[in-house]
Amino acid sequence: MGDLSDGARRSAEDPGARALLSARDVAAIDARSAALGRSGAALMAEAGRAVARAAEARWSGRDGAAAILAGPGNNGGDGFVAATALMAAGRSVRLYALGAGPEGGDAAEARAAFEAAGGVVRPIEEAHFDGAAYGVDALFGVGLARAISGAAADAIERMNASAAPALAVDMPSGVEADQGRALGPAVRADVTVTFIRPKRGHFLSDGALLSGDLEVVDIGQPAAAMAAIETPVAREIEVEADGSMFGLAFVKAALDAHKYDYGHVAAVVGGRGCSGAGRLAARAALRSGAGLATVLAPPEAMSECAAQLTAVMLREIADDGALAQRLADKRVNAVVFGPGAGLGEAVLRRVAAILAAGPRTAVLDADALSAHEADPEALFRAVRTSEAMVVLTPHGGEFARLFPDLAARLRSDAADPMGKIEATRAAAARSGAVVLFKGLDTVVAAPDGRAGAHAAVRARAAPWLATAGAGDVLAGMIAGLAARGWPAFEAACGGAWLHASAARAAGAGLIAEDLPEAASAVFRDLESRRSTRRFPGSSPLV
Repeated sequence: MGDLSDGARRSAEDPGARALLSARDVAAIDARSAALGRSGAALMAEAGRAVARAAEARWSGRDGAAAILAGPGNNGGDGFVAATALMAAGRSVRLYALGAGPEGGDAAEARAAFEAAGGVVRPIEEAHFDGAAYGVDALFGVGLARAISGAAADAIERMNASAAPALAVDMPSGVEADQGRALGPAVRADVTVTFIRPKRGHFLSDGALLSGDLEVVDIGQPAAAMAAIETPVAREIEVEADGSMFGLAFVKAALDAHKYDYGHVAAVVGGRGCSGAGRLAARAALRSGAGLATVLAPPEAMSECAAQLTAVMLREIADDGALAQRLADKRVNAVVFGPGAGLGEAVLRRVAAILAAGPRTAVLDADALSAHEADPEALFRAVRTSEAMVVLTPHGGEFARLFPDLAARLRSDAADPMGKIEATRAAAARSGAVVLFKGLDTVVAAPDGRAGAHAAVRARAAPWLATAGAGDVLAGMIAGLAARGWPAFEAACGGAWLHASAARAAGAGLIAEDLPEAASAVFRDLESRRSTRRFPGSSPLV
């Protein structure tokens, strides 16, 4: 193979690479880049060569041709540039164009250059992947708003059915870039090479599964072009190179700290036979770095809790007054409630008592949410008038109970569909709380519009998280980070990341009890990222 090493630059070390862009953002950045003197042809040349390099970096050892599907727009232009670069490097190419191909602009020039280099353009109806080293999907990128049909859909089906691995350019064709929905037939990619920044659809819904591995490439847009982003930018939930998130450290560092310096979590648990979920949350809070954790249990659950708890403390709450008395202790700076709580008026009263107990972080999960199905606005009023910083952690069913109109718009057949980021943002604004909307694609949003997304796919995949009690552990991890001083939005993001990381560390076959224990392995890995630490009066620790 010839040289494919020069050209576009990977943006893996760019801290801004975790911003998730919408299709509107991409169009604005491209327009701003052009105004700043960076031509579309130059960007296309960089993008196409990046695609060629990525394909050969993965599959250079595979015999056969590169089978490329090229659409009529700029995504197809990227495919023509990639094809030309691959031919120059010695790879045989079979290129199949949709319709008459590009009729003008940069993509037409890319096609002309491909043909001038000896390339042959075949109709997409002839597309096949027999004997191909790999396939390249350059049909449709960002901006697709309708289902693919006809010859293009047939070619996608043949690509998906073939044994050849597939690379998608920018977005897998058929996947909507903002909401991640497959609008019809869609490419199932082994890797997606995308430009500028990741797109929301790479982390949401079908797109999180169909994008495969994600490579983000800087193709040379001027830094000033980023100012063209008009929509609030969501963030991929991930740690920085030094093991921190939002500048906050997961690993305890102060050598002279007292346990109360790391906060005190209270977990209010359910009655006899139902306290296990709350105990899981309490242990997760302690393992996440809280200095202390206490289970607050009704009298009938005291014996079963006492038989199970060691490092987690235990206190009895016989009634609502006893709960209020326990929460009057200002050293209790985070509360988690809902797992195993049950439904009914008693749960509503306890939520009200927690929100009325003063400034601290309150994580409301599971039954604490479902109990408000009949009157969600009552919960939202209590949140908005509370001094507490509140985190709500619904799964899909609980989200629908609290926000039925927003949940209806998440349906693919909705008249006015809404993406998960937009729905979670709307839920946070309505409720006045930070909302963590759980799922394979977990989204966290704050009332001020900040949002983050975490997809448990690719290197973060942990299908074994689908086990009873895993959500209770997540609630406890959020409370544990909040107790240590993390603000509510940051604690929710950090909890989502830690939860998946612990699942990865524990491995297949885990049960919920394994997750808090696996946090130690995650913290050891984060600590290893910090090559040198200095403390007053101490030598460097490696």
